[in-house]
Amino acid sequence: MTITAETVRHIAKLSALELSDAEVAKAQKQIGGILDYMDQLSKVNTDNIEPTLHLTDAVNAFREDIISESLPLEKLEKMSENFKDGFFKVPKFINN
Repeated sequence: MTITAETVRHIAKLSALELSDAEVAKAQKQIGGILDYMDQLSKVNTDNIEPTLHLTDAVNAFREDIISESLPLEKLEKMSENFKDGFFKVPKFINN
C-alpha cells in the first residue's frame, strides 16, 4: 500500500512532530511496509482457528480494589512544599 508524503506530514502534525524531508521519506517507506504486512495478514484464512486469549496460563494478578480513607489535606500539606489550597503544584509539561 502506498502512503503519501502529505499523509506522513499530517500524522506528524497530529503527533506534534517536526520531520525533515528525509525523515518523511523514511517514515513513508516504513508505514507503507507496515500497511503492506497488515494487508498480507488480513488475507490469511483463519476460519477454523480458535481465538487465543492468552499464550500462557497466566491469570489476572491485579489486587482487589479496597476503599480506604484518603490522607487528610493538612497531612499532605506538611509532606510537600508544593501543596497549596488542596492541590500539588507540578511543572508545566504541555507546550502550546
